[in-house]
Amino acid sequence: MKILITEFINKNSLDELNNTFEIKFDEKLWEKKEELKEIIKDYDGLIVRNKTQVNKDILSNANNLKFIGRFSIGKDNEIDGVSRTDGIEIYTGYINEDYEFGILIAQDDMNMATFDLDGVSLQAKKINQNFKLVPVKQIVENFLD
Repeated sequence: MKILITEFINKNSLDELNNTFEIKFDEKLWEKKEELKEIIKDYDGLIVRNKTQVNKDILSNANNLKFIGRFSIGKDNEIDGVSRTDGIEIYTGYINEDYEFGILIAQDDMNMATFDLDGVSLQAKKINQNFKLVPVKQIVENFLD
């Protein structure tokens, strides 16, 4: 599988990907929109962060991409999603058994509580400022399912 990486990626993560996949890495490719549009046709996967604009124009030439994915933070209404954030951070590497492949941390401005009012499920602000922790393994497994 050939993977294109258009922005900065941790060296250890890049080395791990190179062990399994054929990688083209250009951390400034996100600035070269026409080049990206031209070469994306040759790749099965695309890894971006926040600078690469993956839009209709780019995707019109991405005939070999195997999947496009996105995710949100939440779990069966037990954990509310991130409503607004001042940032996210991802670390790929062993932390402990719960985060054996790394962790994604998202700062959230508030938690939401779900409550029932006359049979209608509603949400309301519960507490301010919190962090959502997501195992990298869980993100990867969701994309591969």
